[in-house]
Amino acid sequence: MTKVQAIKNCLWAFFIVAISMSVVTIISFTMASVVTLDQKWLINLRDTCGEEYQVNEDGLLVANFSDMYISSAAGYASIFGYLGLYVG
Repeated sequence: MTKVQAIKNCLWAFFIVAISMSVVTIISFTMASVVTLDQKWLINLRDTCGEEYQVNEDGLLVANFSDMYISSAAGYASIFGYLGLYVG
């Protein structure tokens, strides 16, 4: 592989990762802002795992937006391990 080919492949890999991370960020942000979690599930997590949730004006438990974003982003970002193996 020549130096020009190596640089070209590195640039392609960079753009693939940049575009993929942008898509992951958009999907995770959308999921975290749109998804409404089931109250039974939140109550179970609160009672069995000791999780703490805020209560809204209707008395319903509300999950933390940033935690939901981080957990959904981490799930999608795990794809990059396979992409790294492929590019490598």
